[in-house]
Amino acid sequence: AFSLEPQYAFLTSDVYLEGFTSSSYARLDADTYQGLVTTVDNDALPVVLPHGEYDFLSAQDSLGGQFSLHADMFNVLRNVGTNTKRISAIPGYSVPFTLPNGIVGTARLEVVTAAYDANHLYEQPNYSYLNNSETARAQPYGAVFVRMPLIRQAGHWGSQLIEPEVQVVVSPNVGVSQNDRIPNEDSLDLEFSDANLFSLNRYPGIDRLEGGSRVDYAMHAAWYLPSGATLDGLLGQSVRFHKDDDYLPDSGLNDNVSDIVGRFIIAPTPYFNLTYRTRLSHDDLGARMIDATANAGTHLLSGSVGYFYENTNPYVLYDTPGFGGVPLTPPPGYFVPRHEITASVSTNVGNWSFGAGTARNLQTGMFDQANFNLGWQNNCFGINLLYYQYFTSYFTQGNGGTTALVQFTFKTLGTIGLNAL
Repeated sequence: AFSLEPQYAFLTSDVYLEGFTSSSYARLDADTYQGLVTTVDNDALPVVLPHGEYDFLSAQDSLGGQFSLHADMFNVLRNVGTNTKRISAIPGYSVPFTLPNGIVGTARLEVVTAAYDANHLYEQPNYSYLNNSETARAQPYGAVFVRMPLIRQAGHWGSQLIEPEVQVVVSPNVGVSQNDRIPNEDSLDLEFSDANLFSLNRYPGIDRLEGGSRVDYAMHAAWYLPSGATLDGLLGQSVRFHKDDDYLPDSGLNDNVSDIVGRFIIAPTPYFNLTYRTRLSHDDLGARMIDATANAGTHLLSGSVGYFYENTNPYVLYDTPGFGGVPLTPPPGYFVPRHEITASVSTNVGNWSFGAGTARNLQTGMFDQANFNLGWQNNCFGINLLYYQYFTSYFTQGNGGTTALVQFTFKTLGTIGLNAL
């Protein structure tokens, strides 16, 4: 299968084999990447061969608890950069419980284990002072999550929900002492938001882990109208019992008290919804992240408008020596905000589809890219023409360029694509 990534910067080729049972899932695949813009160096892009994963979830036991297991292994190869082999297993157990006064909760235990064999650690994306490393670690987590749903029936006004939520997490401190020995392939981009407020480890992967004990809490409220309209909101925060030096400045997790995260969703009809997510400084309530999206329309014609702001730009760290190991003072580009608006429209008429979109960087005052696609498909086969015009190159560097793609989809086999630059 061939797929174009959302950033329109590279093409992914993927060959995989997967299997399912009622309680487990397994997949084995291989991935290669091809740069589509001049600022992406193909020699620095990885080949992942192989990548295997396995997930298992048991039936409920006599207590209602369930055992889970996630296992993963991969081999990442680069002509320029770190080569990494990793094998990991994350066993866990969770059990639900009920307390008086309508309080419901879940108790969880989890152990993150991983073993690494890496070389060229001193190159991107790790920039360690080491060349080779063979190491392993295990990080246990214990957590208790409770919520108290308070529901009020309001007749023709529908129902209203107020729900306090609290979680206590206990885990050993991690620190940064092993960061130079552990390659970072899956945890380069940390985004603290309502989506991972109650996660045991708030990094996107396990190459970097969050340790220490903390209390997470939030207030969730919702209003469900008989017409199907919904209002839903959440505000939350985290309090740690020690500071974690592993986080970068302005990540929202450096201090004992985290930034405030929130979301608000309004869906007055099935044809329109607005989602607003934010992260506010715990010092002065200034906005450190805003992510707002409005979607409207039907299958026949739909459109969306998005606005994104974040006060830092972590992508500049990928080419900055020192950030694979102990964090150093970030370069000035890290503190240049990301600030953009996006817009798109799509339509479907019979077997035909058409879409177009654009993104404008408000920080630079320039359009980053514009794109359109035209497609036709039936039950067995599809063809898509895709065109992308870049007004700047990847990460706003360079003079931009053009990418044209033709995708053929055989629905029982996968997707084949050809591109012209």
